[in-house]
Amino acid sequence: MIRSGLGALISNDRPGHWLLSVNLLLILLFLLTAPFLADYGGTVGKTIFMLIAVKIAVYILLSASYDLLVGYTAILSLAHTLFFSIGAYAVGFFLAFGEGSLLLYVIGIVAAILLAAAVSIIIGLIGLRIKGVFFIMLTYAIAVGALSIVVGFARYTGGLDGLALDHLLPQFLHHKTRLASGAEYRLFAYYFIVVSCILLFLFLLRLVNSPFGSVLKAIRENEFRAGSIGYNIKYYKVAAFVISGVLAAVAGVFYASWIKTAVPNTFLNFDIMLTILIIVMIGGKGTLYGAVIGTVIMVLLESRLNVCLEVLFNSDFPEAMQKLLTDPFSILGRYNEYL
Repeated sequence: MIRSGLGALISNDRPGHWLLSVNLLLILLFLLTAPFLADYGGTVGKTIFMLIAVKIAVYILLSASYDLLVGYTAILSLAHTLFFSIGAYAVGFFLAFGEGSLLLYVIGIVAAILLAAAVSIIIGLIGLRIKGVFFIMLTYAIAVGALSIVVGFARYTGGLDGLALDHLLPQFLHHKTRLASGAEYRLFAYYFIVVSCILLFLFLLRLVNSPFGSVLKAIRENEFRAGSIGYNIKYYKVAAFVISGVLAAVAGVFYASWIKTAVPNTFLNFDIMLTILIIVMIGGKGTLYGAVIGTVIMVLLESRLNVCLEVLFNSDFPEAMQKLLTDPFSILGRYNEYL
């Protein structure tokens, strides 16, 4: 009974190896208990630990939605961060009309979904005519153009400074719960975001294991043969683009709701696009479980590197070592000039 229920939950797409199953369960356990584990992290842990957990949950959804394009439909796009930013800015824009309004927050989410769907349809239709490297460069140009628009319309977007959502978000995203240890955390906001990301990931898992997903795989393997069988290639490609874009926009809503800001450097930076691409490559294209593993690896590596650099250039760090790394006449210093 339990086994059949679990099989239905993960769409009978069971991990192929017991080690992968263990890792996935550990990741799930970590996400569900992170607020309570944060109490053991000291001052730094309380401020960073929760952010890392939220980032893992959001990026799992973001990279899995991208894998739907790259891994299952063989469409390589460099504009995925555009949809990520649409979610963040749409919510920020509508919340500016009413501080703390739950209705405006919901309207912002709906607007983000509709706008992401519309943009996805346009890009998807263009992708039917332009293929290969030309389509890749076009999507890159679209992402760069979106960044220029955000910076240019600073009156509405905040420009490079972005939109501050700290006092605009609904009360349930601000509310803090006191734990037994005395620490206070935004538990409701945390579980709202994490559980939503998990449910949407399960939706994607169901999708790729449905007849719709089977058609996408057929298109990936041989587009001409899939078309000759009778499948409408245009419909399935555009539909995949829309689903991918909408889920990326929802991920943007969640992340902006947690960090309480919408800035280009966090949502439209090309480094984020590269991170998503690397996550999919690490985990393996065409496997949503791989997106989970790749996300955890990348986020933890990135977080650990930031902590190391912070310690490295702290004033308490040995001056000789700082000089070795920064002096332009040292070997490491010369290498650092090219970074």
